[in-house]
Amino acid sequence: MEVMSKSYNPDSKILIITLDSFFKKSGGTQGYDPLQSICHELPDHSKRIIEVRQKIFSLLKKDEIRWENDTNELKLNQEFLNAPDFGGEDTNALFMQAIHRYTGDFYQALGSEGKKRLLNSKHHFLIISACYGVLKPTEQIQNYACQFGIPPNKSFSQWVRRKKDITNIVAAYVEKHGIQRVYDFTQCAVPAYQAAVSWDIIRQKIPEISIFHAYTWVPYDRSLRVFGEFVLDQMLFASEEELLRIEANREFANLKFHKKMPDIEQQIKSPSDPIELILDNDENDFVEFKSCAFGGLTPEKMRMLTTNNAQIFSRIPDCQKIAKTLCAFMNSSGGDLIIGVKERNELERTNQPIGIESEMRKIEAAGYSQTTDGYARLVQDGIIDVFIPDYNPATKCIKKSEFREINTHTICWIHVEPSKIPMFLIDNYREGKYCFYIRDGGRSIPLRIKKAAEYILVHFCPKQ
Repeated sequence: MEVMSKSYNPDSKILIITLDSFFKKSGGTQGYDPLQSICHELPDHSKRIIEVRQKIFSLLKKDEIRWENDTNELKLNQEFLNAPDFGGEDTNALFMQAIHRYTGDFYQALGSEGKKRLLNSKHHFLIISACYGVLKPTEQIQNYACQFGIPPNKSFSQWVRRKKDITNIVAAYVEKHGIQRVYDFTQCAVPAYQAAVSWDIIRQKIPEISIFHAYTWVPYDRSLRVFGEFVLDQMLFASEEELLRIEANREFANLKFHKKMPDIEQQIKSPSDPIELILDNDENDFVEFKSCAFGGLTPEKMRMLTTNNAQIFSRIPDCQKIAKTLCAFMNSSGGDLIIGVKERNELERTNQPIGIESEMRKIEAAGYSQTTDGYARLVQDGIIDVFIPDYNPATKCIKKSEFREINTHTICWIHVEPSKIPMFLIDNYREGKYCFYIRDGGRSIPLRIKKAAEYILVHFCPKQ
């Protein structure tokens, strides 16, 4: 039985961050110490952390968080209890510190001696977990089965897409401890883990910080063994000054550090079927639902008003809302806009596909064919070209509209890739007209000049 350590008390300006593991040690002891948790470390975030953990617990108990080849592993959750680590009161749960519970590649490379070194090191250490969100190494956890999966699943949606909870937790920890350098060791076989933290947001909040992303040519989860060996041999006994002297792009045997995260297959690829987005998601930083694109206009008005697209469509609120979403996705990390869906409320368990059929007569009145092709053309001519005139279709940031049949209704699905240059929206209701929008907490929000300039410098002009 591992003896629980309370000696962990880091005070350097270095943060090492990695992820949990597929393999875990079973067993543990009863009795939960809240003082070792990230909730005690960050009391302002504790309520939100427990809320999400409770949601994850509920989903796991109903087998609603799934990933590839998960059948046998999910059996672990039969003994998973609603204990204090999830805000519950069950006293029968068996706990073990995270650093001792995890036995995967990174932790095997550390070994028992390396884990002791880590707990005695002056450097900070955090663990990204699909179940718990963010963990301190001394935090007590149960044995469980939970992954982000490929493509990312409901766990990823809860912790990352909805309100950027993992990013906010890491940022708060960094600010509290005055961290100057983060070493990110999250490259693995599941790209969603590497995308769990929006590092650009942390750079924007804390401009003085430097973030080094470890990369190795060693494939899949074997990369974590390389990272564990490096942390053990090169970092745990190194001084703060020595680690701050490490330069970006310097190679160490099998790994290299980058200031900019290497491409990881568009980090979060969209599902191939929009039904996954509609049923499994609330609106978030990557997903937006709209009931219509041309609401408030009758076919008669559409027939009279389409002789001058730029003058007329720029004054239609629904068209502008669509444009704001597209612009914000391009200026952020991309996303999916689905038109023809009514977002759920307190009384409804799921979002409701209502379709775009009611808008087809308007499309015909505007001089376009009463077809999905005609609908896509009017979205381009009356929304994208009017509100985002600087958008160049050659960049293919806004993918061609796709139309799918869901519950006898036709929905319009527009996938948006992040732009390599800032995109501005013409807003006739705002002074100055040109506005800069980003996604934040599932909303498309404008940034004032100073904030927009800071965001553009961080997001589009990263230091090399």
